[in-house]
Amino acid sequence: MKTVFACLCLSLALLAQDGASTSSADLQLGRQILELLKTRDADGLVELLDGPGFHAEGEARGDLVHTWDAATEEQREQALRHAVGDWIRDGAQYFWHATLADVRELPDPDAGRGPNPQRRYLNVLASQPGRSRFREVLVMLGDDGGVVQLTLGPEFGDAATPAGEAQLLPTPLPRLTSDSLTWPDDVDNADRRDARAWVAQLDDAATRLDAQDELFSWPHAAVPALLEAAHAWLEGSDAAPRNVQLVALTLEQLTGRPLALSSDLARSETSLAAWMAWHRKHAEDFEPLDLPDDLLAALDARDGGDDTDALSRWEALLAAQQAEAAGGPPAVAPAEPESAPEPASGGTPTPPVPVPGRAPALPIPAPRATPAVPSSAGAPAKPTAGASPAHAALPPELNALEVLFDGELVLYPELHEELDSARRDVLRVWAADIDRLGLRVALGERTEHIVLGEVSDALLLSSAEQLDITAELMEPLIPDVAPGPLKTTLVLLFDSQTARDDHQWGRILDTLVKRRVLFEGSANQLRREPGGLTLRSFPFVIQPTWDMAGNAAAGDDEFRLANELAHKLTVCMLSNRAGQLPPGLRWALAHFAEVALQGTVYQFNRTGFVSTDDHFDWERKADRWLDKRGKKRGFSFPELIFDAGRDNPLLENSVLVWSLVDYYCHERPEDWITLLELLAGLQAEKDSYGVATTWLPDKAATLDLLEAQLAELKASAVARHIDTH
Repeated sequence: MKTVFACLCLSLALLAQDGASTSSADLQLGRQILELLKTRDADGLVELLDGPGFHAEGEARGDLVHTWDAATEEQREQALRHAVGDWIRDGAQYFWHATLADVRELPDPDAGRGPNPQRRYLNVLASQPGRSRFREVLVMLGDDGGVVQLTLGPEFGDAATPAGEAQLLPTPLPRLTSDSLTWPDDVDNADRRDARAWVAQLDDAATRLDAQDELFSWPHAAVPALLEAAHAWLEGSDAAPRNVQLVALTLEQLTGRPLALSSDLARSETSLAAWMAWHRKHAEDFEPLDLPDDLLAALDARDGGDDTDALSRWEALLAAQQAEAAGGPPAVAPAEPESAPEPASGGTPTPPVPVPGRAPALPIPAPRATPAVPSSAGAPAKPTAGASPAHAALPPELNALEVLFDGELVLYPELHEELDSARRDVLRVWAADIDRLGLRVALGERTEHIVLGEVSDALLLSSAEQLDITAELMEPLIPDVAPGPLKTTLVLLFDSQTARDDHQWGRILDTLVKRRVLFEGSANQLRREPGGLTLRSFPFVIQPTWDMAGNAAAGDDEFRLANELAHKLTVCMLSNRAGQLPPGLRWALAHFAEVALQGTVYQFNRTGFVSTDDHFDWERKADRWLDKRGKKRGFSFPELIFDAGRDNPLLENSVLVWSLVDYYCHERPEDWITLLELLAGLQAEKDSYGVATTWLPDKAATLDLLEAQLAELKASAVARHIDTH
């Protein structure tokens, strides 16, 4: 009765405040939205959305990078489903028992502005019968009446009213202000001067390509400098660039986010304000695009490459794009040689358009060429842990265990004879707990891992496939010299819903403590702050499946599940087969796996914020830093290995040690395996039973071994490999 009375009071207060009645169509829409949230109907919510309006509004508010027209059908679908998935997860617990209390219209703070000048806002108030808990949903309707955005507010009780602190109000579109421009923290005043100088050189045809090269080499300094130039043009400043369309084009090539600048200054201001709003959110972590092929060819031509026509083609390409951006007829690009890639319609290249906040879909594309390694055919197989009789009677929990294998759900007894003894024993030990905790199990084709989790079957299977790919890549690069039998890595995946469920998350951690996988102190820390954990020697990986550090829906993410799995299985295999190694080499080999399989690095031996630029273009970074540092007196790969092994190492040193490992694994795999065998022998002198979890030899002994093995290696040889591979 109390809840009904509270709802009535709230509704009367809202109507008194508005002085407007709610139409039956708005009430019906409110009921429909709550029902879709209650049933977690993603398809229904996607169908309710106006896709073009959603994208246009998101772009204008600085939330989305790409436009509806520029995105592919798949990217459009992904963006909509990503947004809908966030709404469902946010409201999963509350809306299950919620009912509609009220719907009212709110005034639009941006009436007449933006991509939906006739938009409407509805405030949908939900309540929970039997509990004095309320929640609001802000619904934005576009010009055509379709839903273009939902915003879910926090829960509040009887003491609060929507007219108070809990009220969910529309957020105005961004406007240009004196502090609209954001420079990343790692860009100092000298860097700003350099970036501004590069932008100024875009006006000069003689320096344009050099300026493009510099701007692409450090996008986090280039983007604010370009935005500053666009702002100067909009204000009519004498310092404004003559060719503002080239500024806008360079921004789009760096980020995939277009900037519409034209003679319509009001529209240009709206576009630039949206751009700066997006940049305020992502100044540190946006993902720069790859250089366009035409620009790469032009840069090669400038540096003496074979394509002598590239420079003129690039100039024509710029002219066509500038004319098109200005609204004039596109220029006609000259005919290209048959061997050159044909440009898209109008001479405009079509760069890849990233979907903000989306990790690469699993399974991952095939890795780049795997290095040749010595054949191990005919070598005696290492005994696996705890071999069990093939025909032993299975315990009841194993007889009833369901396993995902080869895309299908099968009972464990159907697989028992096909499995290696290591995985049999792990499943025998864990079967009862798997059943009690309601976990799912997925097996890949390789023996090195088992995947458990409270996530979807598709994610379990694709994760197992990614681990298979990683194991296949790394197995020939890790010598089997550690004492003891081979072990299977157990990978426990959990999602945000499991982490929020204190009871279930606590049961999982209690089980891991009981199994002596975790100490009580570690489990208590994970109770307070759910997160990932890798126990290399057990081996065991606790792996979240979502970005805990950023807001992936807004493109602010520091997480790629595929990278996490590749990196962590690599270090587990390394400890399992070769024992402990100097941390710098261990990190570098795992970085090798990430780059080989993903082309990026998302695992760092660092704390605090990592710029998104650090994840990409390690080949290019290594080439530049090897050229800069490799010629200096005192340059030493062994010293770099020690630096890369410390917490918070300089990124340059981590990249350079990765380049060393990449060189050995591809060019000299036999020497790489010899190096690991010698290091394993040095560790065995301190740890004959192989029970240590860290590298034990002192720095002097380790440096002596590394210097003896790497003495003849020149930085130039590594640079040539990185440059040509």
